Amino acid sequence: MDVSALSTPMVDPSGAPAILDVRLSFFDEEGDETKAVGALSVAVLLDSATVGRQSADLEGRGGHARSWDAATRTYSLRIPLAQVPAPGRVTVVQATFEGVDGARMTASREVRWPERPK
Repeated sequence: MDVSALSTPMVDPSGAPAILDVRLSFFDEEGDETKAVGALSVAVLLDSATVGRQSADLEGRGGHARSWDAATRTYSLRIPLAQVPAPGRVTVVQATFEGVDGARMTASREVRWPERPK
């Protein structure tokens, strides 16, 4: 599992809550991209405080249909944040996956927030 570099901060200049579009990829034992079956949980941290959290059930067709992006071959979770990070600040995405086969995976990535439009 990997938190993809495609993860994107989304800031609305009108003042709506900031969203982090977290993208995740899964790989089989040969390193090929694959879909996952299990429970996915993602937390977004700012200065060690959790500012966003979301879970996705990736069991069955419904879970995959809600989260899978065929164009990028990643799972996408759009996570609203309780606090808008200042421009240039770094948030940390921490992902945990519990597979139906008992496998447990973790991954993390830092995401830097862009300058706000003027």
